[in-house]
Amino acid sequence: MSDGRVSPLSVLRSIDLALIFAVLALTMIGITSIYSAASGVNVSGLALARRQLIWGGLSVFLSAITVKIGYKSILRWGYVYYGILLFCLLFVMVQGDTAKGALRWLSVGPVRIQPSEFGKIVLAIAMAKFMAYRDMSKFTEFAKIWALGGASAVLILIQPDLGTSLVYLTMIFASLVVGGARKRHLAGLIGLGLSLLPFA
Repeated sequence: MSDGRVSPLSVLRSIDLALIFAVLALTMIGITSIYSAASGVNVSGLALARRQLIWGGLSVFLSAITVKIGYKSILRWGYVYYGILLFCLLFVMVQGDTAKGALRWLSVGPVRIQPSEFGKIVLAIAMAKFMAYRDMSKFTEFAKIWALGGASAVLILIQPDLGTSLVYLTMIFASLVVGGARKRHLAGLIGLGLSLLPFA
């Protein structure tokens, strides 16, 4: 009789190997491109490639931890993660460091953190939790997901960081398309976006 625990072998069998190989291939292409591009300027291409490799290895490690924890456990705390993100984005506006004309960074000792970058993952988790058991064809649910995700996008736009805020908005829109939002709601949203372009 099973005691409810999941064996490592069953976890390995559930992994999408094609996805793993694709990620590894893209990572290696990225490292090679960085080395090639940086070798022609006054920086060490090998040093930059090595740093990228370290980050890639860290990503693999964190991915393994995520698989071990399980997506259900991660989704359970989705709103908590999102609340922390909103707090960090607000804190950036008060105590953040300016880079390229925008308040984007938080200094934690010798380390500088850009909450909006980690926030992309957090936003995806929060939206997945919200949309998991909701009928996104209803306009009320459609509006709620925009209020949820739009809060972080607006805070990032205020920094100001238009590029990252557009990434957030694109993530929300793509989630609604996959989640089954009505075409007329999506079309109305596209129309609203196009009407605002002259003011961007």
